[in-house]
Amino acid sequence: MRAIKIMLFIVISSVMSSVYAQSYQDVKKAMTKASQVAVAGFRESRVSGMIEKIAECYAQLSKKMFYCSYIDIASRYIELTVSQVMGYSPSQFFTDDSFSDRMSEIFERANMDIDQANEYLSLISPEINELVDIELSK
Repeated sequence: MRAIKIMLFIVISSVMSSVYAQSYQDVKKAMTKASQVAVAGFRESRVSGMIEKIAECYAQLSKKMFYCSYIDIASRYIELTVSQVMGYSPSQFFTDDSFSDRMSEIFERANMDIDQANEYLSLISPEINELVDIELSK
């Protein structure tokens, strides 16, 4: 079911801009790699490691647009999960406002309106969260 939803999003995205159109396999591969990068950053230096990985990606945003969102979503999921389990507040970097500011830049560049952006996040976030869980279990 999720694969069908992601495929639907890809079709919608391709209509919006053929520049960003990718196959489901390409998107899944990029999300898997981004999850691995986020987990590696967490294992190396916890929150600061993930923030560093995100910053490196955003420095090349024009080349890695949606890939940066995958790393950001994966890292945010890790931080929110860990902070909840450990009983502390998440890093300011991963709060809703900070996260939304970073995502807005991507959505604006992709010419996505708020409804498309929310649909995008609702489709890919569960997929990325699952990939992060798999990677963390290794």
